[in-house]
Order: sequence, then C-alpha cells, then structure tokens
Amino acid sequence: MSRVESNGMGLAGFILAIVGLFTGGCLSPVALVFSFIGVFKEPRGFAIAGLVISLVAIGGWLIAMVVLGAGLFAMMVGLMGMENLAGGIQMGQDFRQIAPSVERYVQQNDRFPSSLESLGVADVELLRDRWGNAYHYVVSEDGRTATFGTLGEDGQLGTDDDLLLTVTRNPDGSVSLESDRLGFRGEFGSGGGRPEREGGPD
Repeated sequence: MSRVESNGMGLAGFILAIVGLFTGGCLSPVALVFSFIGVFKEPRGFAIAGLVISLVAIGGWLIAMVVLGAGLFAMMVGLMGMENLAGGIQMGQDFRQIAPSVERYVQQNDRFPSSLESLGVADVELLRDRWGNAYHYVVSEDGRTATFGTLGEDGQLGTDDDLLLTVTRNPDGSVSLESDRLGFRGEFGSGGGRPEREGGPD
C-alpha cells in the first residue's frame, strides 16, 4: 500500500491565506512565506493556491492603502485651500477698513506710509492676518506702489499661499488696487469706491 505524501507547509500556507482574507490581510504575509516554502515540496497544489491567494490579498490591501492615502492627501489639500480662501476673505475685509487711512495719508503726504503701524489704526488686529502674522507691507523704491497682503500660514514670501495686493498711488490722491491672484483691479476711495473683479462687478 503506497503512502500518500503530504505537504504541511503548503497546507498551512493555504489555510493562513484563506484566514488572511477575513482578517484584513494580517496573516497574508505569513501565508505567503509558508506557501512559498511549500512550493518546493510535493504535492504543490495547496502551496500554489496559498501563494496566489496571499499575493492577491496583499496586492488588494496595498491598493486600498494607496487609494486611502491619496484620498486623505486630497482632503488635506482641499482643507488647506479652504483655509487660504478664508485668509483671503479676511484680508479683503481688513484692507477695506485700513484703505481709508492709507488714502488720507497719501493725500496729506503725497506718499505711502512707511509702515501700517504709522497709520495709527485703533484696532491693531486689522494689521494681522488669519494666522496672527503681521500683514506683509512694502513700499516700492519709486514710492508709486505698495504691496499689501498675507503670506499665508507659513509666513514665507514667495510661496504658493501668498495673497498679495498691489496698491498704486494715483495723481488725484485715490489708491488703485490690483491682484492677478485674486482676479480684480480698480480704484478705492475718491476714485470710485470698491474694486471690481475682472469682467465686471459680482
């Protein structure tokens, strides 16, 4: 009577592979090792099946992890975009309150103030952005324009979260605003009220 050969490693790998499908893939790596060892011993049926199942399970969970990671990354990018949008809205609201003081200063002194603090704004919180950083304000060398805005959460000039306005001093004492990033341009104050977005008012 002939003895039936057995492949304990292959069988164990197959069983662990099946169990791994229902345990979140936790046992799939172990099943893969057992099945791989079992492939080199007769009979190979269970070992090959365990090897295939383990590879499929591991591949499936890796794909799921990549998709989940990509989804979380996209969510974080979206939240950052919303945060920057909120920062831009606050900047616009703050500047609308600061602008009359800037315009009066320009009319009285025929130049931009050297700093926002020199305007004597009563509410100093108007001089800080959503993240508590002082608004970026720099007057050009020729004195005709000034740059005002928020440098975003990182507080670094030249990064993607910067939202800046170019403020131009007009001959009649009004100030003009322009921002390619925010998509509007126009005059503020005696020259014609609030700036309009490109293409017309909202």
